Amino acid sequence: MNNPTAPSPRSQTRLLVGVFLAALAVHLGLGSIGLHHTLLGEHGFRPVQTAISADYYLRDGISLHYRTPVMGPPYEMPLEFPLYQAVVAWTVKTTGLGLDFTGRIVSWIFFFAGLPAAYLLLGRFPLRRAQRLLVLSLLLLSPLYLFFSRHFLMESTVLAFSLWFLVAFERFLTRPHWSSFVAAAVCGALAGMVKVTSFAVFLIAALLLLVAALRSAQRPAAWRLWWRAGLGVAIPFAASVWWVFFTWAIRHRNPEAVFLDVHFGFWSFGDLAQRLSGRFWLKTYQVWTGSIVSEAGLALLLLYFCWLRGRLRWLITGCLAAFLSGQLIFSNLYFVHDYYFYASGVFLVAAVGLALVEILEQPAIAGRSAAALVVGLAVIQVGTYARTYYAEQSTNVAPPPVCRLLDGITGPEDLVVILGHDWDAFIPYYAHRPALMLRAGRERDPADLRRSMERLNPTQVGAVVINGALWHDEAFVDQTMAALKLGHRPLFSNHLDLGIWVPVARQARLRDEFEPEKYPPFELSQEEFPASGPHTLLARTLARHPAFTHFSPRPIRATALADFGTSPVEGRDMVNAPAPTEIVLPAQPGARRITGTFGILDAAYREHDYTDGVEFVIAERRPDGSERDLFRRLLNPRWVFADRGPLPLDVALPPDVRGEIVLRTLPGPANNASYDWAYWGYVTMR
Repeated sequence: MNNPTAPSPRSQTRLLVGVFLAALAVHLGLGSIGLHHTLLGEHGFRPVQTAISADYYLRDGISLHYRTPVMGPPYEMPLEFPLYQAVVAWTVKTTGLGLDFTGRIVSWIFFFAGLPAAYLLLGRFPLRRAQRLLVLSLLLLSPLYLFFSRHFLMESTVLAFSLWFLVAFERFLTRPHWSSFVAAAVCGALAGMVKVTSFAVFLIAALLLLVAALRSAQRPAAWRLWWRAGLGVAIPFAASVWWVFFTWAIRHRNPEAVFLDVHFGFWSFGDLAQRLSGRFWLKTYQVWTGSIVSEAGLALLLLYFCWLRGRLRWLITGCLAAFLSGQLIFSNLYFVHDYYFYASGVFLVAAVGLALVEILEQPAIAGRSAAALVVGLAVIQVGTYARTYYAEQSTNVAPPPVCRLLDGITGPEDLVVILGHDWDAFIPYYAHRPALMLRAGRERDPADLRRSMERLNPTQVGAVVINGALWHDEAFVDQTMAALKLGHRPLFSNHLDLGIWVPVARQARLRDEFEPEKYPPFELSQEEFPASGPHTLLARTLARHPAFTHFSPRPIRATALADFGTSPVEGRDMVNAPAPTEIVLPAQPGARRITGTFGILDAAYREHDYTDGVEFVIAERRPDGSERDLFRRLLNPRWVFADRGPLPLDVALPPDVRGEIVLRTLPGPANNASYDWAYWGYVTMR
């Protein structure tokens, strides 16, 4: 069975070996492009979601209850068995390499680990070694395997274990031994648990191997083959079913993740109307020709069936049946995601490669014609890759600025709420923050959003990111997220399509620490001073505040009912300090006097309504919290002429002054702050 019907000339063997070596070199060269790039791009959704699970393995350790923190607490929404993520995390810890790079390399290694299995599997059919290498050459040059084999995906892990499962399964059918059974059980179980939708294709292939064994003239009794086949798939099937129910139970602990049961339930299969639609077949045909074998490969298959229909026709037909099974079973998954063809595409590549093998055996195809056919098909494969995946693979997409901003304004365990990016995990992954991502369309159900917000712990919410028109819709935010106490406007925005809302309790510190030059294009919103009580500005905010340009030293805190502005008094700008206001300066070692200007604006007592007076106080606040007055004076300019206009400030400081110097303006004797339009100006300690 291993000997082909006609020996291949040595020249053709050299040609096929040379093509394989060249294909391997091209695969390594093209595959190495962009290994250090981010995971972002057109096909970044799934790789980023896989990477964020591996990232939390690095933080939390390996566990079947792994975190994918994109749907809020408890952050567990397992889908695939996390073998690939665990290997990536272990490699990162062992080597110290970056996570994105390591994920790509591990995926690539799994792809190469599957090639020997494909070679051995082809060896069970009438193919020479060089002919098997030809099939592998087409696989190495297939755009789908050039691009996705070195992406942060578990697809190559499933492919490798599934191919080794088929090798062991076939051997257990024809030459039963406990080692083949164990290998089939282990490889099949791992492949099925890692991704059952991909492994299902290889179960179809196993069924076709069983049919081939039943048709063999030298087969044992049929019942023995059926018994071996059932035993060979029993453990993989049981393990896959167990994992499906295990993950289902975990996901149901999180109300935000329950939708996945629908998303990966009947949604995955599609319906009969989809399978019969021209749109479905046009879309999948575009993947066949643009990602897997090119138009030339399909033309070669058509030529084979119209012309030869030779000794390999049943093998090629079986490969095509296994290939089509994936998109016919999980039609919607294959329709939406081209990377789902990674599992089944190997059978289409094999069909084209086997057809080419038999065509090359024909007497009319020899010498230069054979070389031209093989090399031409290989070049077309590379050309197809160049027009499909090369641009994305060679482009390094930087994480958006919002990721850096969130990393800077929130803590590592702070939860970030994200609306407007569906459940694409690129923001929480590159911001290194757990998230509650609100799926597209939920903004149309405010009551549903409000329930999600109310189940969160507001003290753990660091920010709310809103992308799209709703980012400045204060009514929408108040209606859906009132439990988070976000205030009445976003704290940061890019003035285009993105706003960052932050709980009010965190805003003063963030305003104080925010450095706009580090986070372009985001800007702080204008200060919001609620009428319900005083508001405090901190040192870094005051250091940039234009009102305090002529203060020396600059204040470290300032509290008022409104923002600090300036008013012109006799040609100089004074800092508005309507009562009650408090401005705190750090005591300067060695300072002996504090000088400046203070007073009440003329309009406060010359209009129909008027102030009843303002008390100006300068106090020393020591480190233990105790205070002593250094200066106190009540001004009532409506009745006391000497209290009008700017007054000079010159206060002696005690030799042992330390801690803080506090400048206060307080309401008059009746505790009425109306029209108490006081000011300080040019305050200096010297």
